[in-house]
Amino acid sequence: MAGKSNKKTITKERIIRAYLLHNQRFGEPATISIFCAESKIKEEDFFAFFDNLKELENAAWLLFLEDTLMVLKNDEAYDGFPVSEKLLAFYFTHMEVLNQYREYILKRRQSWMEAQPLCMKDYRHEFCGFVDDLVHEGIASGEIAERRFISEWYKEGFWLQLLFVIRFWCNDQSDQFEKTDAAIEKAVNLSFELISRGPLEAMIDFAKFVIQNR
Repeated sequence: MAGKSNKKTITKERIIRAYLLHNQRFGEPATISIFCAESKIKEEDFFAFFDNLKELENAAWLLFLEDTLMVLKNDEAYDGFPVSEKLLAFYFTHMEVLNQYREYILKRRQSWMEAQPLCMKDYRHEFCGFVDDLVHEGIASGEIAERRFISEWYKEGFWLQLLFVIRFWCNDQSDQFEKTDAAIEKAVNLSFELISRGPLEAMIDFAKFVIQNR
């Protein structure tokens, strides 16, 4: 009877949060058996969701993002923000989420500082989907310039921006991470200056007008 009750309470999220807690207390578990024993999770329950610890680490990063997006979804004011403000809201909220797991992220820094971090595979995919939606929204509202062959790569630029922000935050020793907040604002402002309609588009529009009205 007790076994059935325990099985009902085991969820994917519970295993992920147990993994994060284990890392903060003891560091990365050497084996699945050790992790399950110390976290009081049956190995059969672990393998119902994950094949190995690498998958669990990947799921942890995805959970950070999902927690962030849930906060934004529950913010009634968020939908009314312009796209640049939505990205700022994402960054500030995301860093609050990451702050809860700062010790874990710093301990596992070597695994996600690689050029193509496998532990961020799902995290990257989900983020790029989120920011791609923002880009299309910005193009529709006129906040972002649609540029042939370039617009589709905007999300890749924002992915590099996200990695920059996380790495900056890891090294930030300022009070309440004030320097990270400043870095976020400057990075977002610069990116939107680069992808919004600027002098180049104005010149092209003017040239088209002149040619069409000769």
